[in-house]
Amino acid sequence: MSNVNNDAGEHNEFKAGRDLYFGNIIQHMPERKLMLPDPVTNFVGRETELVQARDALRAGQIAVVHGIGGVGKSELSLVVAQSLRADCPEQIMLRANGATQPRSVEDLAREIIVQFEPTLKLPDERNQLLALYRTLLSGKPLLLILDDVADMATVRALQPPAPVRLLVTSRSHLQPDGKAWVHELHALSDEQSHGLLTSIAPRLSDDANTLQLLTFCHNLPLAITVLANTLANRPDLTTSGYLERLSDERRRMTAFKDSERDVYAILGSSDAVLAEADPTLASRWRMLHICPAPFHKAVIQAIWDEPDEDALDDAIGVLLTRGLLHYDD
Repeated sequence: MSNVNNDAGEHNEFKAGRDLYFGNIIQHMPERKLMLPDPVTNFVGRETELVQARDALRAGQIAVVHGIGGVGKSELSLVVAQSLRADCPEQIMLRANGATQPRSVEDLAREIIVQFEPTLKLPDERNQLLALYRTLLSGKPLLLILDDVADMATVRALQPPAPVRLLVTSRSHLQPDGKAWVHELHALSDEQSHGLLTSIAPRLSDDANTLQLLTFCHNLPLAITVLANTLANRPDLTTSGYLERLSDERRRMTAFKDSERDVYAILGSSDAVLAEADPTLASRWRMLHICPAPFHKAVIQAIWDEPDEDALDDAIGVLLTRGLLHYDD
């Protein structure tokens, strides 16, 4: 009997201590203004996605944007954040590195906490750490962006309390519990790609090589931006010379790289993650690179020489979920 009483006493003492601990944090929390950087000024397209994501967040839903690397998920999230500054005067983006080396839930929670309490000694136990995380966010008109998330387990663990809004980006197709706005972000249209390229490098507006340059970018905003900045900042570099470099597979690797972004590394990380999880499927995915898009399911079946319809559907489903294939509506 005494053992039960001791356990209960310890439990009550812990609860009281925790409440005092959290209460002390809230009472002494310094005033901070957490803001994200402005998005790029040459952002093009995505008008529908911007409105839909903003409306979903205002309605209290989780917003999820998924798609391949380089398609513009992170930049779209910054544009959405800018449009919500009146609703959410505080905004935080966490880089989860889901496509390369996913950060742990604990690591991400700590990053949030130290932005409010940089000198606080944090608990080591996961549940206590997440309880502290939620307490600090409770009641805040905050927008939280979880960028490049690997899986739903991370989203569930870090889902903040209301009225905090949550925007998630991922290369995988994530489906949150409950009501949510989930959208796959596709590449830009040819017209939008041309507009983005010439807004950064106006000298390409009337250049005969512009359309051929864009074919190497596959309408991906990141690739277009790197290419355009290279030509804008190198007036000595001719488009014909740059095309020659892009046409050489060996030299193309460095042509699509600037001081901050390596397009091939970003696009290749999805392949590396798939290869680690399923080398056979990664090899099959690479086999599809010979196909001009769009192509039918029967083409995939013929290239893979896969007679089992269920196995074919399962493999295609994995590639769709990882954002390595998408349906052409």
